[in-house]
Amino acid sequence: MNRRRWHRNWHRWIAAGGMLTMAVACTTATATPPPPPATSSRASPPTAAPVPQLTAAVTEKMARRIHDRYWRLITRSAATGGTGLSDAEAGLALQLTRAHYRIQALQGAPVARPRRVTGVRFYIPRITPGTGGSPWFVSDLRRAGGGRTQMVYALTRSGWRVIAGTTMRTTSLPRIALDSHGLATSITADAAGLSVSPRRVARAHASILSLDPRATSAQDDGKLARIIGPAAYTTQAAADTRAEQRALRGQWTMAIDVDVAPTLYALRTHDGGAVVWYALRERMILCSLTNRQPISFNRPSTAALSKGRLFHEQAMAKAAGWYVAAIPPASSSSTANGRATVLGDWHSYLSVTDTVPGGGCTPRQG
Repeated sequence: MNRRRWHRNWHRWIAAGGMLTMAVACTTATATPPPPPATSSRASPPTAAPVPQLTAAVTEKMARRIHDRYWRLITRSAATGGTGLSDAEAGLALQLTRAHYRIQALQGAPVARPRRVTGVRFYIPRITPGTGGSPWFVSDLRRAGGGRTQMVYALTRSGWRVIAGTTMRTTSLPRIALDSHGLATSITADAAGLSVSPRRVARAHASILSLDPRATSAQDDGKLARIIGPAAYTTQAAADTRAEQRALRGQWTMAIDVDVAPTLYALRTHDGGAVVWYALRERMILCSLTNRQPISFNRPSTAALSKGRLFHEQAMAKAAGWYVAAIPPASSSSTANGRATVLGDWHSYLSVTDTVPGGGCTPRQG
């Protein structure tokens, strides 16, 4: 089934048609008060003025300046082959963009300029004392040509950087809950009051994509189906990968490890649910059982990263991506509306090599 996952700038990990082919075929939370004026020991102490409490890391005006700076930098970077990217992005976002530029260069294609932003809305979380973590906020963009993009900005040691992002092609974010000051409410990875916690959604998604038999038994599939609903990013992606695994049966083994990144970002929605951004890192390991049937990677991005080579004994492909999911409140029913739904992603292959960890593959052992 052709899932048409390709995007002009960002790439999907699982795409229809099969990936493999056998060769034979701002401010701080609390302002610091100034020192009190010197007074006589006999004078009555003056009444202290209340210390202003800042409830957000940035104002909307500051967020817009940060956002505008990012788009100037990323547009300039696209025009110069990726220079200056670290001034705009950090973490996995930086890895994904660099992978995109590398794939474009290997394909001999120029890096496309980012599509024009036609509208933007900011969601700035209210600072909650004691929660820790770096300040962050979200921009929700409308792009020329349709679709929506979300960028998560976080304050790093080098300043504000985009550290996560997702694209939604046919839908939009759930309505975000805002207080009287227009601020959003961030929630923790294990927040209560939801049909399922943000952390469990990320782990369920990772289990669905994994080919570990312990995570894909009928019993576990039933449990996962009660946490996260079917979607192209989850169940369809897993079905496509299993089809590839069956096509290689008897010649190659395939294993996929999927890890959940430790940091996620979640906001309360108007209905009491949540929207969450989380990242998954994937590693596909292939081992030949016979050393008689070499394989090649035939999707545009993996073919470029592997430079069209044949693999005779072993191969490993790495990928990663950010995802955004909507989580209903705990009061939702256990029907389809009571499950989390993955709404969008930002995904790319990172590398294709013949190096396999743990000493590599041995004959007739995957």
